[in-house]
Amino acid sequence: MATDGDGAFSNKPITVPASAVPGDHFVTAIGRTTGLAAQKTFTVRTDWPAFRNSPKHKGFNPLENVLDSSNVSGLDEAWESAATGNSIFSSPAVANGVVFVGSDDAKLYTYDLAAGPTAPARPDPADLHPDLSLRASG
Repeated sequence: MATDGDGAFSNKPITVPASAVPGDHFVTAIGRTTGLAAQKTFTVRTDWPAFRNSPKHKGFNPLENVLDSSNVSGLDEAWESAATGNSIFSSPAVANGVVFVGSDDAKLYTYDLAAGPTAPARPDPADLHPDLSLRASG
């Protein structure tokens, strides 16, 4: 891999091993002749963007490499949603470390996946019952 005049190698594709677990990882480059090094963090995510993970609702995440039949029984609840203004019939969706929950009070509740129910509800004009799906914008 070659760098530019400043030693940067941005926008160079790398292959992340399928065994990489969700979370932060590092890419390190070391100069062959100088021994100088540079390091950059990247995050592996396995988002769950819709009810049962996909428009076909198969409930399968092909990127899952942490949970299996030997350890899934050890899961425990990390936190629960704060009370909303009405019932919740939609399934949560998860993307980029944020949990999205639609309530029948016509609000979209967002929570930091790691911290739990800390964010205020946002009004949402869309009918979020019974399914919530996320799509990329931009």
